[in-house]
Amino acid sequence: MAQPSSRQGLIDYAKRQLGYPVLEINVADEQLEDLLDDAIQVFQERHYDGIARVYLKYQITQADVDRGRARGASSSVGIATTSASPTIDGLVSHSH
Repeated sequence: MAQPSSRQGLIDYAKRQLGYPVLEINVADEQLEDLLDDAIQVFQERHYDGIARVYLKYQITQADVDRGRARGASSSVGIATTSASPTIDGLVSHSH
């Protein structure tokens, strides 16, 4: 998977995905710059930190409560879990 590290690198990658240099891409450099600005703006508006927050419904079972109980304790104070999602472009998303 390509990971461009500059604006020009991303533009070059996009052109290659369209078939360049085998195909002639008839797009002005100004158009490419405008489209890249638009793409970055959409990404920043919708994924300001590179992740999408989702909520999943989960029913806590007695087994979950038992795992959350300290040894020798007669009641459970609470259950806290943290999990990490797969890496996306070098970023790790954590849910709490």
